[in-house]
Amino acid sequence: MNIQNFYPLIRAKSFFRKLNFFFLVNLILCIYFFIAFLPLPGSIQADLDPSWMYAISQAAQKQMIFGQDIIFTYGPLGYLITGATLYENFLQITIFRWLVYVFLLTVSILKIVSLKNHIQQLFIGLSIVLTFFFGMSTDYQILLIFLIILSFDNFIKKYPRLLFLLLGVASGFCALTKFTLGIYTFGSLNIFLLVNFYQSFRRKSKSDIVNYIFAIINSCLGLISTSLIFLAPDRSVLYLNKIIINLLIAGAIGVSVGLIQKRIKGQSDSRGETRAKFINISSNNFLLPWLVFYVIYSLLLVHIISSSQSPSLIDYLKNSLEISSGYSSAMSFVGSKIQVALAISDLFIVIWLMLLIAREGALNLSLSLFFVLLLSFKHGFVRQDIHVVIFAEVVPIITSLLILKISRFRYQKMSYYLCAYILIISLLISPLKHQVKVTLETVMPNRVINNLIYLVDIKKLQSKIEKETINNLARLQLPDKVKNLVNGEPIDIIPWEISLVPANQLNWKPRPIFQSYSAYTTTLDNINFDSLSKKERNYLFYQFISIDGRHPFFDEPQTFHYIFCNYEPSAEIPDFIKIPKLSNIFLLEKLKVSRCSPTSLSEISSISWDTPHPIEASNGAIIRTNVKFQYSLVGKIYKILFRAPPVMMKIDYVDGSQKTYRIIPENSENGVIVSYLPREDNEAMSFFRGQLLARVKSFSFQTNNSLLYTSNIKLNFSSELLRY
Repeated sequence: MNIQNFYPLIRAKSFFRKLNFFFLVNLILCIYFFIAFLPLPGSIQADLDPSWMYAISQAAQKQMIFGQDIIFTYGPLGYLITGATLYENFLQITIFRWLVYVFLLTVSILKIVSLKNHIQQLFIGLSIVLTFFFGMSTDYQILLIFLIILSFDNFIKKYPRLLFLLLGVASGFCALTKFTLGIYTFGSLNIFLLVNFYQSFRRKSKSDIVNYIFAIINSCLGLISTSLIFLAPDRSVLYLNKIIINLLIAGAIGVSVGLIQKRIKGQSDSRGETRAKFINISSNNFLLPWLVFYVIYSLLLVHIISSSQSPSLIDYLKNSLEISSGYSSAMSFVGSKIQVALAISDLFIVIWLMLLIAREGALNLSLSLFFVLLLSFKHGFVRQDIHVVIFAEVVPIITSLLILKISRFRYQKMSYYLCAYILIISLLISPLKHQVKVTLETVMPNRVINNLIYLVDIKKLQSKIEKETINNLARLQLPDKVKNLVNGEPIDIIPWEISLVPANQLNWKPRPIFQSYSAYTTTLDNINFDSLSKKERNYLFYQFISIDGRHPFFDEPQTFHYIFCNYEPSAEIPDFIKIPKLSNIFLLEKLKVSRCSPTSLSEISSISWDTPHPIEASNGAIIRTNVKFQYSLVGKIYKILFRAPPVMMKIDYVDGSQKTYRIIPENSENGVIVSYLPREDNEAMSFFRGQLLARVKSFSFQTNNSLLYTSNIKLNFSSELLRY
């Protein structure tokens, strides 16, 4: 036999060896990077962000009521996605974040495997890889899972009611982790369903119309029911029992109606035709029993919500919306115009792709993704710093999901170039150097080996985090004299260094908006004022510091006014407290009576932008002014779609010096102090002692785009004298 006859067999074996080798290498790489990017919980640390991470974990652990005791962008389950790790919640946080991570990889792989086009598979894969390069947080990983699930058309068409019930339940859970995540998920789900309903209505498909109406109801009831169950974790069993009882009552009534309807239908043949039609209206698919079930269950849910004062789902939603809406102006930060221009070019490209696939029948997915795109743009560029990563990591996955729906070859080819462009732009608008450094550290072999050890032995991970926490908190130890003085006494911390609490076992009684800079609106400021004035704290730890060039007195004007009038530096700890991590923090002690005495002085006036207004204050007089800024029509639209430009207050002091501070338009109407504004820590300490330094001569307001506001700024002055 000719040996040449064996060549094809030899080549085939060689090919399969190479294929197996290629598969093995890829499998090893996938496992390596899976372990490398495994999300690990963090320890308790000091500073602004780590402090609120600890605060939401501590609040959940102490079973505080979110929406009442605590008002923040994160809810009672927020610690799961971004909270600091405590001994009590370590397993919950770790397992939850690992499950989300694995679930995201699973749905991503399923999506890639379901595609036949290798280029489309490549773009989906690159988009997912890019999210890990950016270090995508757990909340946005959950969002990507939702978006990928919405792209599985066939599965949605088969089980719309069940699927959207489950997704509605998941949205309710998301809303209690982070309010904006609930808006993302619930909004995209219902836009998807509403478009499906509209298309079914146009096709006059009665069965689809009914299915999608019920799917919308299911998603809404699922969200509300889940929110009620988990709003107060200590009462979850109670509310779960109520929900189950409501389901049984509504279900029993619905089944009863169905049985009665079936019996009547069997007797309808012996009656007149008109009578039969009337009796059998909506009898197909048991429509009437389902309607009865939904009506009864909805009424029972309304009863639970209206009869429950604490916890209140309405308060949680209302106050979360208040803090989210105030963010656009209070936290706006202007960055590079080129960065914004590149992001807008992404927006136009994605909008063109959306219009393209909408013509091909995918209007539902197109509008859902458009909703997510707009929110991610706003969240990424309201505060144009590291937050732009939000937009940079979301827009590639949106684009890669959109191009899957383009069927025409000519448009497909163009869409691939556009998707590649968007991937490049995402890299350009992100802090690339920082991301590269972090990624290189993440994929180092020693890091991967450690992660593998933690994956196998989770107790070692817990031990590591506890050691890090102990080391971090050691630098926040207060002197023994301070600890002994405040031991067991109700205290609060201003403006944000909550990490003092675990470091010194303080009896922390937080204001609802527990970090001063987050009291963005008059409503939020008043909530803090009510809390501090009605539930007195014997001591306050105070640090003269704020963010974004704000004057610390402007963060929460009404609350600060109460603090100044009712607290003074402790007689036993009269000087600054020196600790390794913090500088110039001092202790305020509650006065028996307020030292502020209102006078009859009152003046109402208005000024224009960049126009100085003189201040004439007698010695010992504290002058406040309620400042009312109003947006123009263009400004209102601009703020909704993008952000409000920062407003600055230029201060001319009597000693000839000048300072410019940022002021928050949405809470300045509560009355900011304008007669004396300390410039540094020592002047602030003197101010609290009643020694009024840093006297103001005049002030004016500035902004880089005054067209977004009306020309007149209304001022309402009031004055108070110090009793001592």
